[in-house]
Amino acid sequence: MTTQENRAKAAADLRQRAETLARERDARTSEDTAALSPEEIRKTLHELRVHQIELEMQNEELRTAQARIEAGRDRYYDLYDLAPVGYCTLSNKGLILEANLIAATLLGTSRSLLVKQPLSRFILKEDQTIYYLHRKILFETGESQECELRLVKPDGARFWGHLAGTAAQAEDGAPVCRVVLSDITERKRAEDNLRKSEHFIKSIIHFTQDIIAFKDNNFIFRLVNPAMCNLAGKTENEIVGKTDFDIFPYELAEKFRNHDKYVIESGQSINIEEEISSYNGIRYVSTTKAPILNENNACEGIVIIVRDITERKQAEKSLHESEERFKGIYETSPIGIELYDVHGDLILANPACLEIFGVSTVAEVKGFKLFEDPNVTDDVKARLSQGETAHYDFTFDFELVKNHRLYETQRFGTMDLNVLITPIIPEGKVPVGYLVHIQDITERVRLQQRLQILEKNKSLERMTGSIAHLFNNQLAVVIGNLELLSEDLPSGAMGSENLREAQTAAHRAAETSRLMLTFLGQSQGKPVMVDLVNACRQSLARLETDRPMGAEIRCDLPDSGPVIRADRSHLDQIISALVTNAWESLDKAGEVSISINTTSASDISDTHRFPLDWEPNAETYACLRVADTGCGMNDTTIGRIFDPFFTDKFTGRGLGLAVVLGIVKASEGCVTVESEPGRGSVFQVMWPFSSENGPGTGENKSVASATLQSGGIILLVDDQEMVRKTANAMLTRLGFEVLMAKDGEEAVDLFSELHQTIRLVLTDLTMPRLNGWETLGALRRIRSDIPVILASGYDMNSAFAENQGEQPQAFLSKPYQMNDLKRALAIALGDIASDDADIH
Repeated sequence: MTTQENRAKAAADLRQRAETLARERDARTSEDTAALSPEEIRKTLHELRVHQIELEMQNEELRTAQARIEAGRDRYYDLYDLAPVGYCTLSNKGLILEANLIAATLLGTSRSLLVKQPLSRFILKEDQTIYYLHRKILFETGESQECELRLVKPDGARFWGHLAGTAAQAEDGAPVCRVVLSDITERKRAEDNLRKSEHFIKSIIHFTQDIIAFKDNNFIFRLVNPAMCNLAGKTENEIVGKTDFDIFPYELAEKFRNHDKYVIESGQSINIEEEISSYNGIRYVSTTKAPILNENNACEGIVIIVRDITERKQAEKSLHESEERFKGIYETSPIGIELYDVHGDLILANPACLEIFGVSTVAEVKGFKLFEDPNVTDDVKARLSQGETAHYDFTFDFELVKNHRLYETQRFGTMDLNVLITPIIPEGKVPVGYLVHIQDITERVRLQQRLQILEKNKSLERMTGSIAHLFNNQLAVVIGNLELLSEDLPSGAMGSENLREAQTAAHRAAETSRLMLTFLGQSQGKPVMVDLVNACRQSLARLETDRPMGAEIRCDLPDSGPVIRADRSHLDQIISALVTNAWESLDKAGEVSISINTTSASDISDTHRFPLDWEPNAETYACLRVADTGCGMNDTTIGRIFDPFFTDKFTGRGLGLAVVLGIVKASEGCVTVESEPGRGSVFQVMWPFSSENGPGTGENKSVASATLQSGGIILLVDDQEMVRKTANAMLTRLGFEVLMAKDGEEAVDLFSELHQTIRLVLTDLTMPRLNGWETLGALRRIRSDIPVILASGYDMNSAFAENQGEQPQAFLSKPYQMNDLKRALAIALGDIASDDADIH
């Protein structure tokens, strides 16, 4: 509803109340008017009309004044609501009593929702104290207050605000505060950026190594950095406010003054190199002086930048001597140095570089072009074209050089190189040539590859050992139960053939597990003194029936060979694996050569030598050499041929070469490999040469039929329930009473109570809480003479890798059969001489 409509409605209401009042008065005075004369009535009416006119005139004036008041109020509210800053009225308790639209917009809510809300609700928690003190001082002193603080909108958005508060009174006389609220976020941001900029500039001036100073028009220092103080040998306070004559010798100061006058008078910069005397001796400096001009291009001072070039001058002085020395370094440097012109044509190359190229003189590679070298990648060319330095490692392929006919070289294969190509750019201009440093890093790369392979092998060994241990534990259950079942079935019973096939498969699985341990070099077997030549002849005779069609064998064997200490079956495995591998490399037809000799440790090549960390510990080694004319191998394949189950021929291969390496590793020997694609391969196996005479038979004693005095209680300790059940059945079948414990702690508890009645303890090696060695030690502390058998899925060499205090009477390797268990019991109980026990 408009203001005019409000006034019309108010006038109508007033008229209605006046008529009502007039009727009431007419009713009361009707009797009085009856007694008046006509003249008195006319007079009274005239006075009434005059009074009415006066009232109407006053009423019109009142309406005009009211309209002006309301128009002024409308203008006030327009200005109030549309002001560019927020206005609000606060009670002495900080509640918002009134706010304009801008205040509501700044605080991110509607004006109606602001009323009765405390302003502190919109103030950041960390700035509440600022607001509290602002309001407290304002109401206590009545003086206007200003503050800057951070405010938060309901949606979490923050902004910087400026509050200007003035004390006032409400219509009822209550104290209030009129607050002007402004968003000063942009100003704060600008101030922060200005502070950062000033700090940045001051930091540059302070920390730069160049001398920076400012002088006014009167040649007085107004600002200096630490470098200036260091040159003058004075503090900042000793320089600022002074002139050159207060700091430097008179002649030097006068020279500085003349330079300053020129800059101020001409308004131009100057750059000079000069020699000055400082507190720490003669220095050479490059000085730039520039005028500081105001908006009217009037000079208000001088900025001075001085760079100490003493080292450069000294370098220039020494350049001639350096050039002479460089020639010697260039000629004798082990790093190849090349110089190319801007087009990439070779200009110079030192002897080390020529050796890398595989040539004798620079003339042989004079036409070599850097950017036509296929070994230089597009990425390197792009970086060089942009004036950037290129530093990288790569493999230089001599076959590419020959194929592209870049130059003649007798070298072949590849070489790992470290290359640094630096564009020669004088004074920031375009490149005028390229300086190349080349270093042969083939050995370093090979060492890194060896280290990587060693890490891989360690990981593989851990995994293989764990798998073998797991398989042996499971196979112990399978083989043991199959053997028990086989003994229980009558001869020729249904299923006997199936049972035998299952036993055969289980034993093959156990053999694979044993080979895995052999691959780790953890199985030394039973080494005896063996004539290597005789062992080789016997193995080749057995292999003759498997020789492929078209494959020839040539042997170069002495009448009797070097004697080595080895397991006879292991030797047979090595010869069989190497010859079979050679046969498989032949393409339908070819030749395999076998020879045996001795070699010194110094003559054993360290290229493609395995194990990678092998070091000789003897002076002379027996060498078995197996060479073929087959397909050959590249370096990558050579690095993997001793991995279990690896082949580049066809799938389904086993542990052949991996086992060879494991056997050789256990005997402290090594294997070397020489091969190139299309040129065949040469495997050489080295064993430490033994000077002992009389080779042994290589036969192991059999104690399968050992006499065993059964009876008594055996404490069986194993954390695998199925293993415990199987071993319990086997021990019961052998005539013993069995107590079982699931771990070492339970075994120790049982043994503590019954140690006088327990005849023997059979314990697993790997168990939680207490392992086999810890259990053995605890049992011996209770009863020192208790016989103990230590069983494990690991090889005995691994089990006894660390020197333990207490030793068992026998070691039982999982998986074991009834005869193995019987033999171990006989050894532990003294029914077989201890010389037969498998204990170190």
